[in-house]
Amino acid sequence: MQGLRDAIGNLAGILIGLLEVIGAALALLAVVLLAAVILRSVGRAVWGRATLVLPFRGADKAGLCLNEILAQQLGEIETAWQGLSRQVREAQAAAKAGNMAMLVDLGRSEPDAFLDSQQELLILSDPMEGQAIGAIGFGSFSFSPDSLFALSYKTRTLLARRTIRGGIDQVGDTVRLSTTLTTDRDGPTTMVLVRSIERPDQLLELVDDMAFEIVKRRWGLSSEAKTWRGYRAFMQGYTHHIRYIRTGNTAEREAAIDKYRQSVTIEPGYALAHYNLGTLLYNRFTATDNDRAIEHLRKAAEASEATLKALSLGVLSRAYCQQVHRYGHEKMPWMAWAEEASAMAVQLGPDLEETWLAHGFALQFLGKPREAIEAYWRVMALPGDSPEELRLKSSAENNRAYIAMTEFNDLKEAEVLFKHALALDPHNKFCYANLGEIYKRQNNYSAALVAFEQAVRLDPRYTNGTNELGMLYIAIAADARDSGKQKEMAEALQTAAHWHERALSIVPEEEARHRAEIRKRFAKAYREKGFHQEAEWVATPGDGKHFARQNGD
Repeated sequence: MQGLRDAIGNLAGILIGLLEVIGAALALLAVVLLAAVILRSVGRAVWGRATLVLPFRGADKAGLCLNEILAQQLGEIETAWQGLSRQVREAQAAAKAGNMAMLVDLGRSEPDAFLDSQQELLILSDPMEGQAIGAIGFGSFSFSPDSLFALSYKTRTLLARRTIRGGIDQVGDTVRLSTTLTTDRDGPTTMVLVRSIERPDQLLELVDDMAFEIVKRRWGLSSEAKTWRGYRAFMQGYTHHIRYIRTGNTAEREAAIDKYRQSVTIEPGYALAHYNLGTLLYNRFTATDNDRAIEHLRKAAEASEATLKALSLGVLSRAYCQQVHRYGHEKMPWMAWAEEASAMAVQLGPDLEETWLAHGFALQFLGKPREAIEAYWRVMALPGDSPEELRLKSSAENNRAYIAMTEFNDLKEAEVLFKHALALDPHNKFCYANLGEIYKRQNNYSAALVAFEQAVRLDPRYTNGTNELGMLYIAIAADARDSGKQKEMAEALQTAAHWHERALSIVPEEEARHRAEIRKRFAKAYREKGFHQEAEWVATPGDGKHFARQNGD
């Protein structure tokens, strides 16, 4: 029995020794793995392209792990920004198609920063906590990994080429968040945001905005946007904006307007968002929207960047002109403002089609046709040949042709220029309407009808074109009357009233001045053709409908 007990004891000793060896081996393996993890962490911060986010001073008083939250938000904002940039690029790559009618007066615009998809990198946060791992022993020797982690963290912090560190201070409701971004390219850059915080979510928005600033600095991007929410809404709006340019789908325009409004609500000083919003409101072609466009374009014209300022002044000048040309305001002070804004636009951006187009527009409605033609020639002489630049050239050629038609009564020259404008931009609704006017003056009513209908087909909400189509039927009615065709005359007058009422239906009821201008032009067309009773009916609100009923409508 004693021998058996001795054998069992020896076997137990061997097993215990073996377990000790296995334990030591496992402990050694754990140390090796930990050392590898630590070296990898140090290597990524020292030799790799990772950025180390260090604990923030004062964050414990705010009850926040700011470095962890900031690291998380940096990753989320970069990912979201990449997605938004990808959507814009996809929209820009799409082929243009469909109804482009509302785009004739749309100025160029670009987002002020892109984040390429290949720029996504991991953000290193705090070091791993050694306290979570127990002591590791090698026989009689043992040690705690905490000391190893602490040493590696100090080494990593000391040698890291890219770091983010900062602090948070609060006095009452005012919070000051500061960060210092250190890169191997530009050295340390300090950013400070000060906000009044009344709700807990505003503190998180402050962290988002700081993360947005850091992302811009890390990748060398520039944007006047100061908040992530404001910039995100802008980029979403810009995606819809580009889709509208590509497709002419007014639903995309309205979505863009909604997002741009959100952006300027969040950031009232965001000039680029004001510019894009102003151009889209201008292109709605209603009196109320033109007033709103002027408001936003004035804010955009305060931009410090010269090109954006020039573009803003250009569209602003044209909006001033439309107050007189389209919406029935007196010439002054609008035209004086238009001339001043367009001259400043040309001075700031002499190589931009938009600025010379705006200057020509102002000179044209100031009664300076030859100077206006010279400005339109400057548009045509610029070398740009992108779809947007050709569209602007088409607009200039259309306006030059309009002067030839109205100021010099040179219908032949005007027709050639209108057709050239259409060659530059086949979707220029104004060219079709103006060609219709030429054919009407030549008594070629069938050709005029085709041209006017094409203009309205391109843009069913083209108020002036719709009203002018009605005026064409007044001319057709007069021709029928002079030929003794009473039935044809009555039918033409009925159709004229229909198109006039349709034009009025496009304009909101509250825009009394615009509606009055439409009625005034229609009544003038009646009088010129000898339909004085009809002119009296249409000159008074409501009487146009009465006239239509008199003719069986």
